[in-house]
Amino acid sequence: MIPLIHTTQNELEEKVLAKHNISDPLCRASLLKEKIVSSYSVCSNFTYNYIEAALAEMEEPSLEMNEELRTCASKYGKKIAYQALNIVTGVGNEFNLLRAKEAIGPLMAIIKMNIDKKMNGKAKERFRIYYSHDNVILSLSQSLGIISQFNGNSPEFSSAIGIEMWKKKEGIEIKIYSTAQFHEDLQPTIM
Repeated sequence: MIPLIHTTQNELEEKVLAKHNISDPLCRASLLKEKIVSSYSVCSNFTYNYIEAALAEMEEPSLEMNEELRTCASKYGKKIAYQALNIVTGVGNEFNLLRAKEAIGPLMAIIKMNIDKKMNGKAKERFRIYYSHDNVILSLSQSLGIISQFNGNSPEFSSAIGIEMWKKKEGIEIKIYSTAQFHEDLQPTIM
């Protein structure tokens, strides 16, 4: 498991640097992202930032793009982005409770507060919508136990997670819906 990566000021961070063969004294997650990219031979000529930008621009077919970069981004870009998000947010194979709490803790506290208000009859709103970034979507999916919905790919633009709370005769029922694809309807998530 990889701790937060900022500098080499403690022993745990030193172990991370050794594990990934990184000797830079001011190690940042960006170095690990480049290491991920280098593990895909088709992508090794490009930086993580180029691949991430290519992923965003591939939706617009009129934009000219280097064919090698287009191939890299279309075949491996989402997997590379997913692995990088795992490192940054501490989820998936790189699970780290401290980083996951940092990424999703504030939103989970708000969600819990809103559910408590609703259960106690103090909520005025019928629904709430929160917008966020892919790292928060991925962290939320880890917290809810539905990270497998992304199939090892980073959440696309407009990915969403819906949480519904229903009052039933038997008590409260919580339903979770998700979508990991652009232009896809929310699907019930089986937990």
